[in-house]
Amino acid sequence: MLNKFNLNNNLNIRLKNGQPEAFRELYDLHYSSFYKYALKLTYDNQQAKDLVQEAMIRLWKKRELIIENKPVNQYVFQIIKNIFLTQYSKKQKQKDSLALLIQETVTEFVEQDDTKVIQMNRVEAEIEKLPIKSRTIFNLNKKRGLNYKEISEMLNISEKTVESHIYRAMQKLKAELT
Repeated sequence: MLNKFNLNNNLNIRLKNGQPEAFRELYDLHYSSFYKYALKLTYDNQQAKDLVQEAMIRLWKKRELIIENKPVNQYVFQIIKNIFLTQYSKKQKQKDSLALLIQETVTEFVEQDDTKVIQMNRVEAEIEKLPIKSRTIFNLNKKRGLNYKEISEMLNISEKTVESHIYRAMQKLKAELT
């Protein structure tokens, strides 16, 4: 009659010798407990399954290191834990790097945005100084995106007049803003 120690020892020897049926036996006997352990670590079904799969692959690749009198399922639990900790550490580093990148980008954007806001405020102030007809035509063209023909029809003036107002407005803005 074989006791539990002898069964584990026998399984370990067969695994160490590369017997695929021993690997299958280990999988069938302990998959459920491996999965539950991985699930407690990850709180994610798919990630837990992936952890167990990776642990089993690593065990098979390193099977020659199995100690005959130590239950092989303990190796797998340790492998699962090590894989999880490595992945968790990498994710934390990625999160930290991403947080730093976001912070730097936001800071840079805010600094650039402040400059742009100041510039836009200056442009708006100069537009407000334009004569009313030029300001109206300029805003219709530059802010609303209407072309010269649409503005001329809307204001009942010639396209040349529209062109002239925009040209003068642009010259005045360039002179004031440079």
